[in-house]
This record gives sequence, structure tokens and C-alpha cells, in this order.
Amino acid sequence: MLQIRGAYSPPGVPEFIPITFRTGTVSAARFAPDGETVIYSAAWGGDPYALFMTRRGSPESRPLNITDAKLLGVSPAGDLAFLHGSQEAVRLILPPRTGTLARVAMTGGAPRELLDDVISADWTTGGEMAVVRRDRVEFPLGTTIHGAPHQFRYVRIAPDGQSLALVEGPNIVVLDRTGKKTILSSGWQDQAQLAWSPSGHEVWFTATRAAYDVSGWTLRAVTLAGKERVVLASAGALLSILDVFRDGRALIASHVARMGCSCLAPGQVQPRELSWLDGSAPEALSSDGRQVLLSEVLRGAGKTGSIYVRNTDGSDAVRLGDGFGEDISPDGHWVLTTEVRARQHWILLPTGPGSPRTLPAGLLVARGEANFLPNGRQIVFGGREKDRRARIYAQDIDGGDLRPISPEGIVTDALATPDSRFVNGWSIAGPHFMYALDGSAPIPVSYLNPGDRPVQWSQNGSVLYVWRGASWPPVVDQVNTRTGKRDVWKTIQPADPVGIDSIVRILVTPDGQSYCHDYVRILSELFIVEGLK
Repeated sequence: MLQIRGAYSPPGVPEFIPITFRTGTVSAARFAPDGETVIYSAAWGGDPYALFMTRRGSPESRPLNITDAKLLGVSPAGDLAFLHGSQEAVRLILPPRTGTLARVAMTGGAPRELLDDVISADWTTGGEMAVVRRDRVEFPLGTTIHGAPHQFRYVRIAPDGQSLALVEGPNIVVLDRTGKKTILSSGWQDQAQLAWSPSGHEVWFTATRAAYDVSGWTLRAVTLAGKERVVLASAGALLSILDVFRDGRALIASHVARMGCSCLAPGQVQPRELSWLDGSAPEALSSDGRQVLLSEVLRGAGKTGSIYVRNTDGSDAVRLGDGFGEDISPDGHWVLTTEVRARQHWILLPTGPGSPRTLPAGLLVARGEANFLPNGRQIVFGGREKDRRARIYAQDIDGGDLRPISPEGIVTDALATPDSRFVNGWSIAGPHFMYALDGSAPIPVSYLNPGDRPVQWSQNGSVLYVWRGASWPPVVDQVNTRTGKRDVWKTIQPADPVGIDSIVRILVTPDGQSYCHDYVRILSELFIVEGLK
């Protein structure tokens, strides 16, 4: 429970002093050098992310007139470093896309762009900058201390300016100026954020070990020797540590997150809200648009996950079982699922009478997106064997035979052509290819651009619905597969845009008459927190 100023505060209980009062999402915040001014980035009232300034004790925030921005740091002289780009680059949830690093004076003026392909950055008290770019870490700016490949996505500089704390995949790590890496803590999920303690002897971070577990978010501290302690238990709130001032006061955001589902059913004019619990993720839409497969992924899912099918006419959802749903079979009799945590097997759950079926696991240690082929006899999916890179696999439903159909280093959304002969795949930021189920040579897809996300084929394969990369709100095009000509099919925009941080999945029927999409809504409050130890 958060102890808000104005209520009785028991001795030793940290006090939360609210400094934002609008409805929307806070993505980052920093103290200005005076310790009383706070700069932050937020998306209020459905507007794009932008930079704001407020002061302790003021209910109002002043916009800095810089949009499509995420705050990264504040220099000792009061200059702001921020990430500029699309919603994909500046949104709160991770993994982030890269954007352009820019700086501007806190007192005003036009921003100056510095670097492209930037993920995160920070300033030392002496004015040096550390930057995490797509392919390297620079500290100071221009000096590479760690090259590709890397998974760094968040960086803060120690008070003495001699080392960096970073989030690297599931790890909290430190890099010194030579690039030597020390792992301080491991096994974390989702949007870990961190800041240095005033002394520089600890890294404070907020994270959870269980994917989608909002209740597990806690503010922790870890020493440079790896000793951990709890600084503040969350009591069910999703907390983000954003900054710590030299006197120990912290900037912490508290978030309420929900994932929802909206569908346009056949014959309807307006989309209908079809969320069931608090984390309804649409995974598949029947070809006639009358049924959607939902995976619950937040608190309502429990520890084992929960799979539902729901008719798009708004009737009650039907729970099929535990796990995470992937696809509905073409005949509607089966749902392809996997376990929430281990993901060791594909499991077929019947939508009516019958018993579950488990497919052989083979040598796979990781599984990604999966779908039935239109013929209903096989599934295709992204996967990886131990000590090998990801590739595309196909598996028979009846015999269970499993085989790779692409080289390593290829990812897929498991979208197959209507004749069940090819599956789309691509290398990271690379061109798209169609990989053949019969093992013949892959075919390059000239009408798709890097960053495009194929969504659905028309029934005869003459049209491909494509989610245009880096567009916000998301735009889906109709692409003529014979001529390459593109036309805008639909812009996906929830009826209530407030707090919508991202849209992760769009599903379309082959006739283009029905669709579903998810949305992640995050509502935030920003606090100055006193009394943390």
C-alpha cells in the first residue's frame, strides 16, 4: 500500500508525494540539478509521449513542447537528453525500438539531434555521456567499451562516473570504463528499471521474476558484490524506479496495467470490447471472424495461465484450460497451446468433447509464435535447439514428426500461404523470404519492406494484409502480391486512446471483413518518495 502524504504516516514508512495528477502513462523522470524541479516524459489524455516539467508542491506540469520523446537524462547544466522517434521507440514497455538521441536546454530552444540507433543514454555529474546504441555501448560518447551483440536496454552512470549499471536481458549488470562486465543479479522479467543509490555502493532496481506477474514487483537493492535486499515491497502495485537524488529522495512511478481485446465482428460497424479478465491477449481469430482465442496473461491468469475462446458476438468466454494459446485449427475443433513457463511441448486442447494431446518435444529448448497450416495437418513455429540460433520448424499433428525448414538466424510469425506450401520468415532487420515446407529454396518477397509484419493472406493469396512497420497508430495495408501495389486498408485505433502504450497483435480474417487487436493500457502516477533506506 502506498503511503500518500496527508495521511497518517507511521514511523519508518516511506512517504509518497504525488507530483502528477492527469490520466495517462509516465515513461521516465529525472530530478533537475536543483532537486526541486522534475522533468518527465508522459502521454496524457491519449496524446503522444512528450516532455514536461513540474516542481515539488505544484499540481500543474508545464509542457516543454517536445513530442514523440522519452527522457533519458539531465546534465549538470540542465540540458535534457531524450530519445526521439515513433511510439515504438519512446513507449514505456520493453523491448524498445531504437530512436534518435537529441538534447535541448531545459530553459528552452530547439532540440539538436546527436545520434541515430540509440536505445538508452545517461549523463555523469561531470557532463560525460554514456550511450547504448543498437550495436555497441559508448562511454564516454564516441568511445566503444562493448560491441555487438548485446541485450542492453537501460543504462545509468554511477555517482563517481566510473561505471555503468545496465539491464541486460534478465540480468542487472555493471560495466566499468574498460568494458569489464559484472553480473549483480539474474532471473528478472519484463520492464526492469534501475538507478544508483546516492552512495554508489548499490544499484536500486524494480523488476519481477515471473512474466506478467504484476504482484511481484518490488524495489530491491543489490551491492557491487551481488548482495540483495528489499527496499520497498510493492503490495500489488507495478513500480518503476526512475531516479534517485543525492539526498536519497527517489522518483518512483506506480502503474496500473491492463491488456485488452477489441474486435470488429462480421456484419458490425463498430468494434466491440471483448476483454474477459485483466490481461486478455487475442492470439487467433477464426476464418469466419466469429470466434477469438484469448490468453490471459496478467493477474487473472494465475501462475499457470488461462486459455479462453469467446464468440465475437459478445457472449461469455469459455475456459479451455491452463497455458498459453497460439492458434485455432482450421476446422475449429482444436486449439494449439503450450505451458506458460516451460514451453517444452505443444499441446492440443479440444474445443468440445475430447482429451488433450501432447506433441513430441524433440530437441527444442525454446518455442515462439506458432500456427496451424491451413491444411490442418501440420503446425509451423519458431524454435531453437540448445546452443543453436532460432529457425522455423514444422511438425505433423498425427505422427509428431518435427523438422527445420529454414536456416538458423530466421524468425517467423508462423503465417503460412493459403496452399500450405510456404511460411514467411526473416532475419533481424533483414529482408522477408518464403520458406518452403518441402525443403526447396526460399523465395525472396520483394513487396515487403524490413519492419513490415504480415498479418493475413486473402483466400486466393492475391492480397497480403501487412502491418506497416514503425507506424502509430498502427496502419495495415493491403498489398497486391502480383504487382506489389499497396493501399491503406485500416488504421487501428482504440475507441479510448488514454493510456494506450502499445498494440502488439492485429488479427484479420482472409476476407478482410473482421479483425481483432489487443492493446496495452498503462495508467501511471509519479511520486517523490522520501524515507527510503
